[in-house]
Amino acid sequence: MFKLSKYEIRKNILGLVIMFGAIAGLEIYFLISAFLENARHTTISSSFLIMSSVIAYFGVLIYGVASYSKELNRKTGYMTFMTPVSSFSIIGSKLISTLIVGIFFVALLGILAMIDMAIVENVFPQTKVFSDFIDAIARSFGSNAGKIWISVGIGIFSMLIESFAIVAIAYMSITLTATIFQNKKWKGLVSVLIFILIMIAVVKLAGLIPDIYTTPVKWSQAIINVIPLIIYMLVVDSACIFVSGRLLDKKVSL
Repeated sequence: MFKLSKYEIRKNILGLVIMFGAIAGLEIYFLISAFLENARHTTISSSFLIMSSVIAYFGVLIYGVASYSKELNRKTGYMTFMTPVSSFSIIGSKLISTLIVGIFFVALLGILAMIDMAIVENVFPQTKVFSDFIDAIARSFGSNAGKIWISVGIGIFSMLIESFAIVAIAYMSITLTATIFQNKKWKGLVSVLIFILIMIAVVKLAGLIPDIYTTPVKWSQAIINVIPLIIYMLVVDSACIFVSGRLLDKKVSL
């Protein structure tokens, strides 16, 4: 499965290089503006960095789903040429490659954000009020800024797991329509509707998960409250992979 994931990443390397190249260009723009102490361009470049990062992150997810749909509908890629390979390995490799890129992307942005914030505070001392604000919030919870950032990290990890689940649900929706409406031109619209309905059901069920701490007063309690949701999303991932794999093996003609 991991070999297939490496293949999937190599296959999409051009798009990834373009995406990271664009972010690198904006980062250079930001650094030049900061070192020239140009507050206006520093603000503009940082704003573009944030927007482009959000767009690129969701772009990775959308591209992963579009790639799967294209290969399934047109019978291209290693679904045809790398047999015998189990359907579970194919789906798993695509999801794992998406997760790897997502983790790398978030880690890179996190490192850049910490470096950029340190640079801005050094060049523009008046912006240090933001760090002081974080410290004040942390102290009000009987904690410190370091623990607050750990909480942020846990939140980002939870976001990655949820994004992973969204992609898995999209794969299952596409596979379901390929099973029921194999030769219909409008099956793409049906897969979108199925995806929306499944997402509504998943979100509704997630809302029924009780909080371990109804009113968390410590950062550790807030983190513990996230754990059941992460487990739930991992169960959703596993279920979607299983259903998609079985459908590909038994119902879909590749």
